[in-house]
Amino acid sequence: MYGSFQAELRRRYRSEGVWALPGAELAFGALRAAGIRVALNTGFDQEITGMLLEVLGWAHGQVDAVVCGDQVAQGRPAPYLIFRAMEAAGCWRVRGVATVGDTALDLQAGDHAGVRWNIGVLSGAHDRRTLERAPHTHLLGGVAEVAALWGLSPEPEAPPPAAVSLPPG
Repeated sequence: MYGSFQAELRRRYRSEGVWALPGAELAFGALRAAGIRVALNTGFDQEITGMLLEVLGWAHGQVDAVVCGDQVAQGRPAPYLIFRAMEAAGCWRVRGVATVGDTALDLQAGDHAGVRWNIGVLSGAHDRRTLERAPHTHLLGGVAEVAALWGLSPEPEAPPPAAVSLPPG
């Protein structure tokens, strides 16, 4: 059954396409240009994630690390995807990390990991009311706004994080 699911996803990704959230690529580029490492983490397994990244054109050089659900013992709200992303990106100071997510589980995982910036974005799965009830430091309209939080805007709020963990979008 899982093989059929993967085949159907592969067919849809290639025939119907997959699109990044507006501004995501620009945000990744701005963060990386500022020396901030960017890692994606997802509950999808490595094979499905690889298909997504390939179709998006993100398979090489767009981000510093990608961590998938089948690479950790437990998914969200456990912090393991974040910790593995930190390890893969070469970051060891959790208080220098920002996480960005569009679900309450993403924000719970960031809280459980103890990150300094636990950012909810309204450009995905959950609405403002749902994300407001989850632990967070910021709520933004979308991933495109993330880079403006640090030195990449006229009024930076704080020094840049060592790494940012973003869900593929």
